[in-house]
Amino acid sequence: MNRWNYGTGSILAAASSIRRYYGLKTYSPTSPLLDRWLNEYSFRCVIVILADAMGSFILPKHLSSESFLRRHVCMDMETVFPTATTAATTALRTGQPPSRTGWIGWSQYFSEKNDLVIPFLSKGMYSSRQYEPHLAEKLLKTEYTVDQLNQAGIHAENVWPSFGETNPCRDYHEVAETTLRLSEKKDIRFIYAYWDLLDTLMHRNGTDHVLVKEELETINQYTESLAERMPGDCGLIVMADHGQVDTDTIDLRKYPELLDCLIHAPMLEARMTAFAVKEEKKEAFETRFLKCFGKEFALVKSDEMLRQGWFGDACGPAFRKEFIGDYVSYALAASRFGMNDAQLNTKGDHGSILKQERTVPLILYPDPVHGI
Repeated sequence: MNRWNYGTGSILAAASSIRRYYGLKTYSPTSPLLDRWLNEYSFRCVIVILADAMGSFILPKHLSSESFLRRHVCMDMETVFPTATTAATTALRTGQPPSRTGWIGWSQYFSEKNDLVIPFLSKGMYSSRQYEPHLAEKLLKTEYTVDQLNQAGIHAENVWPSFGETNPCRDYHEVAETTLRLSEKKDIRFIYAYWDLLDTLMHRNGTDHVLVKEELETINQYTESLAERMPGDCGLIVMADHGQVDTDTIDLRKYPELLDCLIHAPMLEARMTAFAVKEEKKEAFETRFLKCFGKEFALVKSDEMLRQGWFGDACGPAFRKEFIGDYVSYALAASRFGMNDAQLNTKGDHGSILKQERTVPLILYPDPVHGI
C-alpha cells in the first residue's frame, strides 16, 4: 500500500507538467489543471516562485480572502515525504521523488565521509566539518530542470536569496524585481525563484507570530506587483514546498539508553527521524523507543517504508539505504526531536504527516481560461 500521494495531485505532478511543456523527460504523472493552463496560454516564459513553508494552512492565518495569493489559489497539492525542504524543493527542481533523487532530509549519512552531512550546506551536522561545495549534488549526480533546459538550448534562470550563486537577492522585493527584469528578456523562457525567510521566521517564532504575518504580506504585495507588470506572454506559478506547525521539542540527549543503541547520531529531520541501529541492539531500541515516545511518534522499519512507497516509486541509483537507516519515526502531533541547544529553541517545524505540513497551494496567474 502506498502511504503517500505521488499522483496527479502532488507537487511532482506540477514539476512534471512544466517539464513536459518544455519537452523534457517526465518521471511522474502530470497535473491536468496545469497542463491545460500551460496549453491555453502557450507562454513564452513560465515563472515559478517557491515560497518556503507557505503551506495551504499558513495563508488564511495571515492573509484575507481578498489578498492576491488567496484569490488565485487554484487547488491544493500534496508535497512529498518527508514534508521538508531538502526533499520537496529537490523534487520540484528535478521532477523526481526522493526515492530517485536521494535528497531526503536536512542531515544525511554519507559513508564516503563517515559523517552526517547537511546536503544544502556541504558541512557536517554535528562534526562542524566543511566539505567541498555541492558535495551531495556530485555524489548523487543531481540534475536540475533549469540546467537541463539550458543544455537543451532553452534559456532558464535561477533567482536565489543572498546565499545563492546566481541572481542573489537580499529581500523578497528584490526577488520580485529581479524576476521581473529577467522575464522581460525575450530569450529567457523559464525562471525558478526561491525565497526562504518565511520558513526561517516560523522556525524561530512559530506560525502565528507578527513577523510571519508581515513577511507573508510582503510576499503577497510584491508577487501581485510582479504579476501585474510582467510581460503578457509570461505565466506565474507560486507554490510552497511544505507548511509548518507549532511544535514542542524533546531533548534526545536525556535518553542515553536509547542513543546507546545507535551506530551514529539520528538523521534526516526533527519530526521525521531515521535511526541506524546496532544489530545486537535492535530489539532493545524498538522497545525503549516505544516506551518513551510511543504516544508522540510512530516507529516503522525503514524497509517497510520503502516497500509501501512513502518516498516515491522504485528507488533510483541515487537513493541509499544508509540515508534512512533501520527505523524511521514520524511525529503524530506536535513533537520533534532535538540534539543541541539550537534545535531546542525551534518553535515551528515540518517534516511529518499532518495536513498542515503536507498541503500546499497551487497559485496561477493569469487564471485558467475555463476556470478550475
